[in-house]
Amino acid sequence: MSIGLSKMTEDAEKLLDQGRILPALELLKQARSMTKIPFRRLYLTFNIAVVYWDKIGNGLAARDELLAAANAEDPELDQPVARAMRANAIENLMLSALSFDEFDDFAGKLRKLAPEMPVLSGLPPVIEEMRVCGAPWSSALIQMAMDNYNRNNPAQDWGRYGVAKSTYHILLATRKRQRLSREDWRLAIGEYCALAMRMMTDCQNLRGGDADVHSPEEFLPMLTDSIPYMDEYLAVFAGDDGMQQIRHNMQSILNNTRKRWAAISQDKPESNGSFPVWGAPAVHRCRRCNKPISDMAQACPACGNPSPLAGLYSSICVAAIVAGLTVWHFAAAHPPWARGLWAVGAALLVFVLVGPILFQFWLARLKKESH
Repeated sequence: MSIGLSKMTEDAEKLLDQGRILPALELLKQARSMTKIPFRRLYLTFNIAVVYWDKIGNGLAARDELLAAANAEDPELDQPVARAMRANAIENLMLSALSFDEFDDFAGKLRKLAPEMPVLSGLPPVIEEMRVCGAPWSSALIQMAMDNYNRNNPAQDWGRYGVAKSTYHILLATRKRQRLSREDWRLAIGEYCALAMRMMTDCQNLRGGDADVHSPEEFLPMLTDSIPYMDEYLAVFAGDDGMQQIRHNMQSILNNTRKRWAAISQDKPESNGSFPVWGAPAVHRCRRCNKPISDMAQACPACGNPSPLAGLYSSICVAAIVAGLTVWHFAAAHPPWARGLWAVGAALLVFVLVGPILFQFWLARLKKESH
Protein backbone atom coordinates (compact mmCIF):
# COMPACT_ATOMS: atom_id res chain seq x y z
CA MET A 1 0.00 0.00 0.00
CA SER A 2 1.37 3.40 -0.93
CA ILE A 3 2.66 5.73 1.77
CA GLY A 4 -0.24 8.14 1.29
CA LEU A 5 -2.97 5.50 1.58
CA SER A 6 -1.20 3.82 4.49
CA LYS A 7 -1.07 7.14 6.32
CA MET A 8 -4.76 7.75 5.63
CA THR A 9 -5.66 4.30 6.95
CA GLU A 10 -3.56 4.82 10.08
CA ASP A 11 -5.21 8.19 10.64
CA ALA A 12 -8.64 6.56 10.27
CA GLU A 13 -7.73 3.95 12.89
CA LYS A 14 -6.59 6.69 15.27
CA LEU A 15 -9.85 8.56 14.74
CA LEU A 16 -11.83 5.40 15.51
CA ASP A 17 -9.82 4.90 18.71
CA GLN A 18 -10.83 8.46 19.67
CA GLY A 19 -14.52 7.83 18.94
CA ARG A 20 -14.51 10.11 15.88
CA ILE A 21 -16.63 7.71 13.84
CA LEU A 22 -17.79 9.68 10.81
CA PRO A 23 -14.44 11.38 10.10
CA ALA A 24 -12.79 7.95 10.15
CA LEU A 25 -15.43 6.54 7.84
CA GLU A 26 -15.08 9.41 5.37
CA LEU A 27 -11.31 9.02 5.42
CA LEU A 28 -11.55 5.33 4.57
CA LYS A 29 -13.96 6.06 1.74
CA GLN A 30 -11.69 8.79 0.44
CA ALA A 31 -8.73 6.40 0.47
CA ARG A 32 -10.76 3.79 -1.44
CA SER A 33 -11.72 6.32 -4.10
CA MET A 34 -8.02 7.02 -4.68
CA THR A 35 -6.99 3.48 -5.61
CA LYS A 36 -7.90 0.97 -8.31
CA ILE A 37 -5.63 -1.79 -7.03
CA PRO A 38 -7.94 -4.77 -6.19
CA PHE A 39 -6.29 -5.75 -2.90
CA ARG A 40 -6.27 -2.19 -1.56
CA ARG A 41 -9.92 -1.71 -2.53
CA LEU A 42 -10.85 -5.00 -0.85
CA TYR A 43 -8.95 -4.04 2.29
CA LEU A 44 -10.61 -0.63 2.51
CA THR A 45 -14.07 -1.97 1.62
CA PHE A 46 -13.84 -4.59 4.34
CA ASN A 47 -12.76 -2.00 6.91
CA ILE A 48 -15.58 0.34 5.88
CA ALA A 49 -17.98 -2.56 6.41
CA VAL A 50 -16.53 -3.14 9.88
CA VAL A 51 -17.10 0.50 10.84
CA TYR A 52 -20.75 0.29 9.80
CA TRP A 53 -21.22 -3.15 11.34
CA ASP A 54 -19.41 -2.72 14.64
CA LYS A 55 -18.99 1.01 15.33
CA ILE A 56 -22.23 2.53 14.02
CA GLY A 57 -24.69 -0.36 13.97
CA ASN A 58 -25.94 0.34 10.45
CA GLY A 59 -26.66 -3.17 9.23
CA LEU A 60 -27.90 -2.22 5.77
CA ALA A 61 -24.83 -0.12 4.91
CA ALA A 62 -22.57 -2.81 6.37
CA ARG A 63 -24.32 -5.50 4.34
CA ASP A 64 -23.75 -3.58 1.07
CA GLU A 65 -20.04 -3.24 1.81
CA LEU A 66 -19.76 -6.87 2.92
CA LEU A 67 -21.37 -8.02 -0.31
CA ALA A 68 -18.89 -5.93 -2.28
CA ALA A 69 -15.99 -7.47 -0.34
CA ALA A 70 -17.29 -11.03 -0.58
CA ASN A 71 -17.93 -10.77 -4.33
CA ALA A 72 -14.59 -9.16 -5.17
CA GLU A 73 -12.87 -11.11 -7.92
CA ASP A 74 -9.39 -10.69 -9.31
CA PRO A 75 -6.33 -12.95 -9.68
CA GLU A 76 -4.54 -10.64 -7.23
CA LEU A 77 -7.08 -11.59 -4.53
CA ASP A 78 -6.15 -15.27 -4.63
CA GLN A 79 -3.78 -14.93 -1.68
CA PRO A 80 -4.18 -15.84 2.03
CA VAL A 81 -4.83 -12.33 3.39
CA ALA A 82 -7.38 -11.48 0.70
CA ARG A 83 -9.12 -14.84 1.06
CA ALA A 84 -9.31 -14.33 4.84
CA MET A 85 -10.97 -10.93 4.39
CA ARG A 86 -13.47 -12.32 1.91
CA ALA A 87 -14.18 -15.22 4.27
CA ASN A 88 -14.78 -12.85 7.19
CA ALA A 89 -17.10 -10.80 4.99
CA ILE A 90 -19.13 -13.90 4.11
CA GLU A 91 -19.26 -14.92 7.78
CA ASN A 92 -20.79 -11.55 8.66
CA LEU A 93 -23.19 -11.90 5.73
CA MET A 94 -24.41 -15.14 7.29
CA LEU A 95 -25.25 -13.09 10.38
CA SER A 96 -27.06 -10.48 8.28
CA ALA A 97 -28.90 -12.84 5.93
CA LEU A 98 -32.51 -12.04 5.03
CA SER A 99 -33.79 -15.62 4.97
CA PHE A 100 -32.91 -19.23 5.75
CA ASP A 101 -32.13 -19.81 2.06
CA GLU A 102 -29.79 -16.84 1.89
CA PHE A 103 -28.07 -18.01 5.07
CA ASP A 104 -27.53 -21.44 3.48
CA ASP A 105 -26.19 -19.79 0.33
CA PHE A 106 -23.64 -17.75 2.28
CA ALA A 107 -22.68 -20.80 4.36
CA GLY A 108 -22.09 -22.79 1.14
CA LYS A 109 -19.84 -20.04 -0.25
CA LEU A 110 -17.87 -19.95 2.99
CA ARG A 111 -17.35 -23.74 2.92
CA LYS A 112 -15.81 -23.44 -0.54
CA LEU A 113 -13.58 -20.52 0.42
CA ALA A 114 -12.59 -21.34 4.00
CA PRO A 115 -14.02 -24.68 5.24
CA GLU A 116 -11.96 -24.45 8.43
CA MET A 117 -13.93 -21.43 9.76
CA PRO A 118 -15.34 -22.27 13.24
CA VAL A 119 -18.68 -20.63 12.46
CA LEU A 120 -19.46 -23.41 9.97
CA SER A 121 -19.45 -26.08 12.66
CA GLY A 122 -21.32 -24.05 15.26
CA LEU A 123 -23.99 -21.87 13.68
CA PRO A 124 -25.53 -23.78 10.71
CA PRO A 125 -26.78 -26.70 12.87
CA VAL A 126 -28.51 -24.22 15.22
CA ILE A 127 -30.13 -22.38 12.32
CA GLU A 128 -31.21 -25.64 10.69
CA GLU A 129 -32.86 -26.78 13.94
CA MET A 130 -34.85 -23.54 14.10
CA ARG A 131 -35.88 -24.04 10.48
CA VAL A 132 -37.03 -27.62 11.08
CA CYS A 133 -39.02 -26.51 14.13
CA GLY A 134 -40.90 -23.97 11.98
CA ALA A 135 -39.46 -20.83 13.55
CA PRO A 136 -39.49 -17.73 11.32
CA TRP A 137 -36.23 -16.24 10.11
CA SER A 138 -36.90 -13.19 12.29
CA SER A 139 -36.46 -15.42 15.34
CA ALA A 140 -33.05 -16.45 14.06
CA LEU A 141 -32.01 -12.82 13.61
CA ILE A 142 -33.21 -11.93 17.11
CA GLN A 143 -31.30 -14.87 18.59
CA MET A 144 -28.11 -13.97 16.70
CA ALA A 145 -28.43 -10.37 17.88
CA MET A 146 -28.89 -11.37 21.51
CA ASP A 147 -25.89 -13.68 21.40
CA ASN A 148 -23.71 -10.56 21.19
CA TYR A 149 -24.71 -8.89 24.47
CA ASN A 150 -26.63 -9.17 27.73
CA ARG A 151 -28.06 -5.96 29.17
CA ASN A 152 -29.28 -7.68 32.34
CA ASN A 153 -26.16 -9.61 33.37
CA PRO A 154 -22.79 -7.84 33.00
CA ALA A 155 -20.96 -11.12 33.60
CA GLN A 156 -22.50 -12.53 30.42
CA ASP A 157 -22.29 -9.32 28.41
CA TRP A 158 -19.98 -9.73 25.40
CA GLY A 159 -20.33 -6.02 24.69
CA ARG A 160 -20.71 -6.40 20.92
CA TYR A 161 -23.39 -3.73 20.83
CA GLY A 162 -22.69 -2.53 17.29
CA VAL A 163 -23.04 -6.02 15.83
CA ALA A 164 -26.30 -6.57 17.72
CA LYS A 165 -27.65 -3.18 16.66
CA SER A 166 -26.74 -3.92 13.04
CA THR A 167 -28.66 -7.19 13.20
CA TYR A 168 -31.73 -5.50 14.68
CA HIS A 169 -31.40 -2.78 12.03
CA ILE A 170 -31.63 -5.34 9.24
CA LEU A 171 -34.60 -6.97 10.94
CA LEU A 172 -36.48 -3.68 11.33
CA ALA A 173 -35.62 -2.49 7.82
CA THR A 174 -37.10 -5.70 6.38
CA ARG A 175 -39.94 -5.93 8.91
CA LYS A 176 -42.72 -6.39 6.36
CA ARG A 177 -40.79 -8.97 4.39
CA GLN A 178 -40.09 -10.83 7.64
CA ARG A 179 -43.78 -10.53 8.65
CA LEU A 180 -42.68 -9.51 12.09
CA SER A 181 -45.28 -10.02 14.82
CA ARG A 182 -46.17 -7.12 17.10
CA GLU A 183 -44.36 -8.76 20.01
CA ASP A 184 -41.16 -9.28 18.03
CA TRP A 185 -41.46 -5.82 16.49
CA ARG A 186 -41.70 -4.29 19.95
CA LEU A 187 -38.80 -6.37 21.21
CA ALA A 188 -36.59 -5.50 18.24
CA ILE A 189 -37.29 -1.76 18.29
CA GLY A 190 -36.85 -1.59 22.06
CA GLU A 191 -33.49 -3.37 21.97
CA TYR A 192 -32.36 -1.48 18.89
CA CYS A 193 -32.99 1.90 20.49
CA ALA A 194 -31.55 0.84 23.85
CA LEU A 195 -28.35 -0.25 22.11
CA ALA A 196 -28.25 3.01 20.16
CA MET A 197 -28.41 5.04 23.37
CA ARG A 198 -25.78 2.83 25.02
CA MET A 199 -23.41 3.10 22.07
CA MET A 200 -23.83 6.85 21.87
CA THR A 201 -23.13 7.27 25.58
CA ASP A 202 -20.08 4.99 25.42
CA CYS A 203 -18.74 6.91 22.43
CA GLN A 204 -19.31 10.22 24.17
CA ASN A 205 -17.36 9.00 27.20
CA LEU A 206 -14.55 7.72 24.98
CA ARG A 207 -14.28 11.17 23.40
CA GLY A 208 -13.86 12.80 26.80
CA GLY A 209 -17.37 14.13 27.46
CA ASP A 210 -17.35 17.90 27.90
CA ALA A 211 -13.62 17.96 27.13
CA ASP A 212 -14.32 16.89 23.55
CA VAL A 213 -13.61 19.80 21.18
CA HIS A 214 -15.23 18.15 18.13
CA SER A 215 -18.87 18.23 17.13
CA PRO A 216 -21.10 15.41 18.45
CA GLU A 217 -22.56 15.16 14.94
CA GLU A 218 -19.54 12.94 14.30
CA PHE A 219 -21.27 10.15 16.24
CA LEU A 220 -24.91 11.19 16.79
CA PRO A 221 -26.15 9.32 13.67
CA MET A 222 -25.84 6.06 15.59
CA LEU A 223 -28.80 7.37 17.61
CA THR A 224 -30.60 9.68 15.18
CA ASP A 225 -30.80 6.93 12.55
CA SER A 226 -32.86 4.82 14.95
CA ILE A 227 -35.54 7.45 15.54
CA PRO A 228 -37.51 6.85 12.29
CA TYR A 229 -37.90 3.16 13.20
CA MET A 230 -39.25 4.04 16.63
CA ASP A 231 -41.59 6.65 15.11
CA GLU A 232 -42.83 4.05 12.63
CA TYR A 233 -43.76 1.76 15.49
CA LEU A 234 -45.42 4.52 17.51
CA ALA A 235 -47.43 5.62 14.48
CA VAL A 236 -49.15 2.22 14.70
CA PHE A 237 -49.10 1.72 18.47
CA ALA A 238 -49.31 5.24 19.85
CA GLY A 239 -50.66 3.97 23.17
CA ASP A 240 -47.54 2.01 24.03
CA ASP A 241 -46.35 4.04 27.04
CA GLY A 242 -43.13 2.06 27.40
CA MET A 243 -42.02 2.84 23.86
CA GLN A 244 -43.17 6.45 24.24
CA GLN A 245 -40.86 6.77 27.24
CA ILE A 246 -37.93 5.34 25.28
CA ARG A 247 -38.66 7.79 22.47
CA HIS A 248 -38.69 10.62 25.00
CA ASN A 249 -35.39 9.44 26.45
CA MET A 250 -33.80 9.35 23.01
CA GLN A 251 -34.90 12.89 22.21
CA SER A 252 -33.72 14.14 25.60
CA ILE A 253 -30.27 12.66 25.03
CA LEU A 254 -30.05 14.30 21.61
CA ASN A 255 -31.29 17.67 22.84
CA ASN A 256 -28.99 17.69 25.86
CA THR A 257 -25.97 16.63 23.80
CA ARG A 258 -26.52 19.35 21.21
CA LYS A 259 -27.22 22.00 23.84
CA ARG A 260 -24.10 21.06 25.76
CA TRP A 261 -22.06 21.23 22.57
CA ALA A 262 -23.50 24.66 21.75
CA ALA A 263 -22.49 25.91 25.18
CA ILE A 264 -19.04 24.32 25.03
CA SER A 265 -18.29 25.59 21.53
CA GLN A 266 -19.08 29.14 22.65
CA ASP A 267 -16.79 28.86 25.66
CA LYS A 268 -13.97 27.14 23.76
CA PRO A 269 -12.92 28.90 20.57
CA GLU A 270 -10.76 25.91 19.65
CA SER A 271 -13.85 23.70 19.39
CA ASN A 272 -13.95 22.16 15.95
CA GLY A 273 -16.99 20.70 14.24
CA SER A 274 -15.33 19.76 10.96
CA PHE A 275 -13.31 16.77 9.83
CA PRO A 276 -9.79 18.31 9.67
CA VAL A 277 -8.06 15.28 8.16
CA TRP A 278 -6.87 14.80 4.61
CA GLY A 279 -9.49 17.14 3.23
CA ALA A 280 -12.39 14.99 4.40
CA PRO A 281 -15.71 16.84 4.19
CA ALA A 282 -17.17 18.66 7.16
CA VAL A 283 -20.63 17.95 8.51
CA HIS A 284 -22.91 20.87 7.73
CA ARG A 285 -26.57 20.83 8.60
CA CYS A 286 -29.71 22.36 7.13
CA ARG A 287 -31.13 25.21 9.19
CA ARG A 288 -34.67 23.96 8.62
CA CYS A 289 -34.53 20.15 9.02
CA ASN A 290 -31.06 19.77 10.61
CA LYS A 291 -30.15 17.05 8.09
CA PRO A 292 -26.52 16.90 6.87
CA ILE A 293 -25.80 18.62 3.56
CA SER A 294 -22.62 18.30 1.52
CA ASP A 295 -22.73 21.66 -0.28
CA MET A 296 -23.79 24.81 1.55
CA ALA A 297 -24.18 26.59 -1.80
CA GLN A 298 -26.98 24.22 -2.87
CA ALA A 299 -30.51 23.66 -1.59
CA CYS A 300 -30.99 21.02 1.12
CA PRO A 301 -31.58 17.66 -0.64
CA ALA A 302 -33.82 16.48 2.21
CA CYS A 303 -36.33 19.34 2.54
CA GLY A 304 -35.51 21.64 -0.37
CA ASN A 305 -34.65 24.57 1.87
CA PRO A 306 -32.83 27.12 -0.36
CA SER A 307 -29.18 27.83 0.30
CA PRO A 308 -28.60 30.83 2.60
CA LEU A 309 -26.39 32.08 -0.23
CA ALA A 310 -29.26 32.23 -2.71
CA GLY A 311 -29.88 35.91 -2.04
CA LEU A 312 -26.19 36.67 -2.47
CA TYR A 313 -26.25 35.72 -6.15
CA SER A 314 -28.84 38.35 -7.01
CA SER A 315 -27.12 40.89 -4.76
CA ILE A 316 -23.85 40.48 -6.65
CA CYS A 317 -25.65 40.94 -9.99
CA VAL A 318 -27.38 44.09 -8.73
CA ALA A 319 -24.09 45.43 -7.37
CA ALA A 320 -22.43 44.84 -10.75
CA ILE A 321 -25.22 46.71 -12.57
CA VAL A 322 -25.10 49.60 -10.08
CA ALA A 323 -21.31 49.83 -10.49
CA GLY A 324 -21.66 49.98 -14.26
CA LEU A 325 -24.36 52.65 -14.15
CA THR A 326 -22.35 54.69 -11.67
CA VAL A 327 -19.28 54.69 -13.88
CA TRP A 328 -21.46 55.52 -16.91
CA HIS A 329 -22.85 58.50 -15.05
CA PHE A 330 -19.49 59.91 -13.87
CA ALA A 331 -17.80 59.32 -17.24
CA ALA A 332 -20.14 61.71 -19.04
CA ALA A 333 -17.19 63.78 -20.34
CA HIS A 334 -15.88 60.84 -22.38
CA PRO A 335 -17.18 59.59 -25.76
CA PRO A 336 -20.07 57.10 -25.59
CA TRP A 337 -17.86 54.18 -26.60
CA ALA A 338 -15.39 54.98 -23.84
CA ARG A 339 -18.20 55.41 -21.30
CA GLY A 340 -19.55 52.02 -22.34
CA LEU A 341 -16.18 50.31 -21.94
CA TRP A 342 -15.65 51.86 -18.53
CA ALA A 343 -19.18 50.89 -17.43
CA VAL A 344 -18.88 47.29 -18.66
CA GLY A 345 -15.41 47.02 -17.11
CA ALA A 346 -16.71 48.18 -13.72
CA ALA A 347 -19.61 45.75 -13.85
CA LEU A 348 -17.32 42.85 -14.77
CA LEU A 349 -14.87 43.80 -12.01
CA VAL A 350 -17.62 43.53 -9.40
CA PHE A 351 -19.11 40.40 -10.94
CA VAL A 352 -15.89 38.48 -11.64
CA LEU A 353 -13.57 39.64 -8.85
CA VAL A 354 -15.44 41.23 -5.94
CA GLY A 355 -18.45 38.88 -6.19
CA PRO A 356 -16.53 35.59 -5.80
CA ILE A 357 -14.52 37.01 -2.89
CA LEU A 358 -17.72 37.96 -1.08
CA PHE A 359 -19.24 34.59 -1.96
CA GLN A 360 -16.31 32.65 -0.47
CA PHE A 361 -16.30 34.88 2.62
CA TRP A 362 -19.98 34.25 3.34
CA LEU A 363 -19.68 30.55 2.48
CA ALA A 364 -16.85 30.14 5.00
CA ARG A 365 -18.87 32.01 7.60
CA LEU A 366 -21.94 29.82 7.05
CA LYS A 367 -19.86 26.66 7.27
CA LYS A 368 -18.43 27.80 10.57
CA GLU A 369 -21.88 28.62 11.94
CA SER A 370 -23.36 25.31 10.80
CA HIS A 371 -21.02 23.08 12.80
